[in-house]
Order: sequence, then structure tokens, then C-alpha cells
Amino acid sequence: MKEKLLSLCLVSFLSGCAGVPTQQEVANADYGVYPSSHESVVKNYYMMTLKDPASAQYQRVSNPQKTWLGNRIDGVTYGYLVCVTLNAKNSFGAYTGYQTDGLLIRNGKVAKYIEDGNWWGRQIC
Repeated sequence: MKEKLLSLCLVSFLSGCAGVPTQQEVANADYGVYPSSHESVVKNYYMMTLKDPASAQYQRVSNPQKTWLGNRIDGVTYGYLVCVTLNAKNSFGAYTGYQTDGLLIRNGKVAKYIEDGNWWGRQIC
């Protein structure tokens, strides 16, 4: 009986930790420096990651918005989300079509890349 009670307490404790940050944690979090030159951060990031960066056609780069990604177990990253719609060539030299990605910028660098703007089933862009 004691083992079952201990297991139940442990499961309850761990499931509470896996949750999202509280409103107070979000309000008091350090998001880093506001990325006033976010467009150059975005273009530098894609310059380093695209197969053919010269082919990049930017349709939209949103203004940075404070956000967080993650959970208490894996860790939470705070920063500024920028949604980027672009088209670029793949390894075969063909354009892939416009897609919207999310970039979480923290202190002038891309901290997280969110392909297709989808973070664990949650559409953020």
C-alpha cells in the first residue's frame, strides 16, 4: 500500500512539473534584448542554413513578439518570435514553394527554429 501511495505522489509531482510556466513566471522572465535588427538576424540565419541562400525570396518577416517555447521538464526558452515566409531552392535546384517558419530570437541569435511554424502540434506562425 505504501508503494502505491508513493508511486501516486511521484506521478502527481512529475506531471505538475511537465506543465507550462505560470503567468507569473512568464511575466517575470528574461526574454533577452529586443531584436531591433531582426531582419538581418533572420537573413543571416538562412544564409547559414539554406542549400542555396542566394535563391531566397522573402515574402514576409513579422515584427518580433515576446514568447516562450518548451516545458518545465525539457526547459523553457524565452525570446522573441519572428515568423518568416520564404521560398528557396532545394538540392535539385527547384523552388520548394513558400512556407512560413518561426524563429525564436534571443539576444541577437536564433535560439530555436520552428519548421512550418508548428511547435509540437501548436501552430504559432
